[in-house]
Amino acid sequence: MPASIIGNPAVVSGLYQAFNGKAAGYNTYVNNLAYTAQNGTSAYAAEIGKGFANTAPAALAASVLTNIGIVNATLETALTQIFTAYPVQARGQIVLNLVNLLTNLEGDATFGAAAVNWNKTVANNNAYSSNPTNVVDTVVDASSVTLSAGADVLTAKIFNAVQVYTPGGDDRINSLQNDDVLTGTGAGSRLDATLGNSNDNGADRITPTMTNIETINARFDSNNAMTLDLQDTTGTTTVNVTRINTGCRRHDRQHHRRHHQQAVCQEQPKPQQQRQLPLP
Repeated sequence: MPASIIGNPAVVSGLYQAFNGKAAGYNTYVNNLAYTAQNGTSAYAAEIGKGFANTAPAALAASVLTNIGIVNATLETALTQIFTAYPVQARGQIVLNLVNLLTNLEGDATFGAAAVNWNKTVANNNAYSSNPTNVVDTVVDASSVTLSAGADVLTAKIFNAVQVYTPGGDDRINSLQNDDVLTGTGAGSRLDATLGNSNDNGADRITPTMTNIETINARFDSNNAMTLDLQDTTGTTTVNVTRINTGCRRHDRQHHRRHHQQAVCQEQPKPQQQRQLPLP
């Protein structure tokens, strides 16, 4: 998939993965994002690169390529030579240049597959790091996927539905949409969804088609009434809802002799409040 995370979040998540091989915890991520917003991407690249100033060029080259998902001896040799030739203060910028290049190579015959996986990794890491409940650094489960700005037909164990930008980069919208078809696999399957204001994508009721996703974690970052309609959802046993006041309800209904479950949440955001709706 083309890069769904752009700008400073992509730089922060991408460089952290490239150097450390994992996603940052929420507090680290927020601090790094604030630093980047204030000082620029090059300054952040230089800052994160400082931590690897004493790493041997060959070892750093091997580590960075492993962390971004590339196995290529020729490129590893070239990257080692670049780390050797330039001052250690440039290491962050060198890696930033590398991941920026990789991001746009999805159609490349040699590095296309690596680019696809890289963009997925950055999106998944950013989804993890931007969740306030994720306070420790971690290697994000490879079986997770992140929804895009378009219609998604996906099968996975973990689905991340954060707010994303449209391809033009101008509008921020909910990635969980009516046209999404999501199928969960295995025990512990879940959807982590953030729903913003309805005017971000013109819909105040979202009705995706979801099958065998055991747990839905819905975070309402909306100032307007929002509805997550689960009438086309089967196999879900638990819905956890955060940042709402009241108006969250579950009701069962009989329709054409079929039993449906619908969890509807409509209200203003309120931090630090959670409701759990067990669905039998």
